Amino acid sequence: MADQASGIRDRIRAREASRTVSQYDRRTSEEPKATTGGSSFFRKLAKWTAITIGVLIALVAAIGIIAETTATPEDKARWAAERAEREKERAIREAAELAARQRAEAEEAAREAQFKCLRSLDGSMGSFAIEVKYELRDPDSFEHIQSFATAVDADGTQRVRMKFRARNGFGGMNVEMAEAVVDNSDCEVRSWRFIR
Repeated sequence: MADQASGIRDRIRAREASRTVSQYDRRTSEEPKATTGGSSFFRKLAKWTAITIGVLIALVAAIGIIAETTATPEDKARWAAERAEREKERAIREAAELAARQRAEAEEAAREAQFKCLRSLDGSMGSFAIEVKYELRDPDSFEHIQSFATAVDADGTQRVRMKFRARNGFGGMNVEMAEAVVDNSDCEVRSWRFIR
């Protein structure tokens, strides 16, 4: 029985020894080289980059703590003044950005309000065109050509000019213009006149 156990132990030792020898290059007795490709390079690069960044952050924090604890009252006062000035500059910059944004929004709203009363299909203003049409000698010959709207004034009105074609008293077609003062809030025509 003892002979069998010792024989089994010898076989196990021989297998382990053969495995160990097969892990090395038998010709040169050197350790085999890794053939994993470039992935280990990138892992090492990422690891060392993270370590370097961590060390730099720790170093900057340590320097900041040392500077804060060893600062004289004059340094602290100077730092507070610099911090207050930076805050004031930031507040001025934010106020200027807010004013510029509000100005841009107001210009966009004024641009939209300028064309609010004109139809998007043909650019005409319906109520103004109807009033002009029924003042003509031949209302059925009215043809809208083009309308122009000015910017909205401070009192909430704007001027709309309309170019149109209509038949005159002799039967010929004339191109005429009319101008209206329009209330921009409800697009009602306050007054209008022909322009010669």
